[in-house]
Amino acid sequence: MPAHTTRAEQAIGDVVANLASDVSGNDPTKICSEILAKPLVSELNKHGGCGNDLATQVGTINVYTLTVTKYTVSGTHATALVSSTYSGKTRTMTLQFVKQAKGGWRISGIG
Repeated sequence: MPAHTTRAEQAIGDVVANLASDVSGNDPTKICSEILAKPLVSELNKHGGCGNDLATQVGTINVYTLTVTKYTVSGTHATALVSSTYSGKTRTMTLQFVKQAKGGWRISGIG
């Protein structure tokens, strides 16, 4: 993980670490309430429910690791380039973040 140089990067790194922990712990409710941005949760709720959608995805994962390789922060928006490893396979994705007035940094999308 790159060295954290700002509070925002540290906070975003904490969100990524919490996401990996909650996925490994099979806790979709916590992901919806503490990790994802409210607009993303609202969108997921329109399509079967955030917790239900995530339960299907994370229910079979025992160990999930995420490693941030790069941060980009601009005001209340940010991105983190993240490597994920599951079942021995690694892939890279970009997580998008928004800083909410209440709740701090939350994941707003995956690119």
